[in-house]
Amino acid sequence: MSERVSFLNQRLEWTGLGDILRNHLLKVPPYQRSYAWGKAHLEDFWDDLDGSKKDGVEYFMGPIVVSSARPPETRMTIIDGQQRLATASILIAVMASSLIALGDTDTANDIDRWYIGEKDLRKRAVTPKLVLNEEDRRFFTSLLTRESGTQPETASHKRIMEAYNYFREKVDKDAPPPPSLRDWIIDWIEYIREKSVVMLAVIPDESDAFAIFEALNARGKDLAIADLLKNYLFSCAGSSFDDVKASWNSAISNVTDTIGTVSDKEEEGVTDFLRHHWNSEYPLARERELYRRCRTRIRSERDAVEFTADLDKSASYYVALLNPGHDIWREMGSKVTDAVSTLFSLRLEQNRSLLLAALRKMPKQELVILLPWLLSWSVRGVLVGGIGKGKYEVTYANAALAISDGKASTVDQVYAKLESIIPSDTELEIAFKTYRPPSNKLAHYLLRALEVGLQKTNEPYWIPNPDHEALTLEHILPRSPNKTQWKEFKTDEVISEYMSRLGNLVLVPKKKNMALGNRPFSSKRKTYQDAGLEITRSAATQAVWTPEIVDKRQEELAKLALKVWPRVPVSGKWKVIT
Repeated sequence: MSERVSFLNQRLEWTGLGDILRNHLLKVPPYQRSYAWGKAHLEDFWDDLDGSKKDGVEYFMGPIVVSSARPPETRMTIIDGQQRLATASILIAVMASSLIALGDTDTANDIDRWYIGEKDLRKRAVTPKLVLNEEDRRFFTSLLTRESGTQPETASHKRIMEAYNYFREKVDKDAPPPPSLRDWIIDWIEYIREKSVVMLAVIPDESDAFAIFEALNARGKDLAIADLLKNYLFSCAGSSFDDVKASWNSAISNVTDTIGTVSDKEEEGVTDFLRHHWNSEYPLARERELYRRCRTRIRSERDAVEFTADLDKSASYYVALLNPGHDIWREMGSKVTDAVSTLFSLRLEQNRSLLLAALRKMPKQELVILLPWLLSWSVRGVLVGGIGKGKYEVTYANAALAISDGKASTVDQVYAKLESIIPSDTELEIAFKTYRPPSNKLAHYLLRALEVGLQKTNEPYWIPNPDHEALTLEHILPRSPNKTQWKEFKTDEVISEYMSRLGNLVLVPKKKNMALGNRPFSSKRKTYQDAGLEITRSAATQAVWTPEIVDKRQEELAKLALKVWPRVPVSGKWKVIT
């Protein structure tokens, strides 16, 4: 069978989503992710079905891909479609529970038997129609069969419970009162069975699952890279399946537990982790290339075992890149903690592959020195522009690979790898003279760091963002100025150009800033004078506020920026700032 599976070579059938549940025993394989739909998915599911049902038309729900059951196994394996099938099962279970509340247990029992599961005559245990993966199967079945004491324990359990409660609310809100309720529920069940149409594709062998996933991905279906890669790794695992699965699950759980429990963010965060891990160990692969690169490099059972074991080790370090308060940073001292906090706060993520490689491979004494300097170089890149462009990404990835290969184990060696993308003093000064921060958070950090640089003799570039409740950003020329009070800025174009320039911004205590608003410059000067900050006070020395004053002020700040975010130490020796 070719890797690019042709659906024409499989058994295809147009059928209802409910008919699949009624006519087949199904299971989710262990390598598939747990239940992942959140509220947005549930809303789309309900609104689409409800709207189509009210219009009296069929609703096409896309393809469902399963593999045939191989004796003595009686269940078909779901390759694609578990979220839709599980969600439909939850909705049907809610409908059945409404009938029980109505006192119609006979109809509810029929619905349970046909769509949820049938009780064994001897053991009285339920044989579920749909079995989810190892994490979810027990909770899912217990909830849908109304076992008492069913409590969620994991993030996916909570999502299943949230789906059940969501549909419970919808049914309670939309269902008519008795005696019409019974017919309303039966109409819904029949719509899910017959009119919620899917294209069922049955493939002969589960071992082709990864190829099916790739074919679906090429068709434009939104399949996460993590799903594609996991299926491929598991298909390569052979007799080491349990080891590969354990390493994969450990790595992904470590990352997702740190990210949180919102499924969209989890998927994005896991993809970022996989990409950053790959680029810390292997030649650069961008997101769209990652799956293909992994398949090219990982060809055997041994490759899959080694890759997932290394991925698991990498995850224990990667979580530190998501948490500036992690113990790893605290053990390195306050300067490192502050540098990481600032990188995190300003979302300077282009160097994460390099940081991951450095955490894993560089000596601690070099890492302690590297991190504050990496912040300085990153800020320079932001100020000059282009940090997100291809050259930066390639250079960071090459430096990360050099660290992993043992070719860059000192700050000097890392600097040599990055030197070509670290803006020069001339480039920084020119860019800074007209710089307009794209966010208040960045502007706040820049002014605070410049303030400390003005007051101290040592480099302050590690300064983290202070509490915005204490100091807030003030536009001297307001965002919406009264033009009669700001006649020096003669046109809307001039106002737009200078209003967001760094030279037009100052920090003032929050209580004082609230009273400034759109007042003229002459009314603001006293507040600036009393702000307690040298850079803010310097603005108060001006008699009037003009475009020429903003230009001059920003030129002076540009010279200060060379000291605040240095490119290399004056002494030529790297050091930890004290």
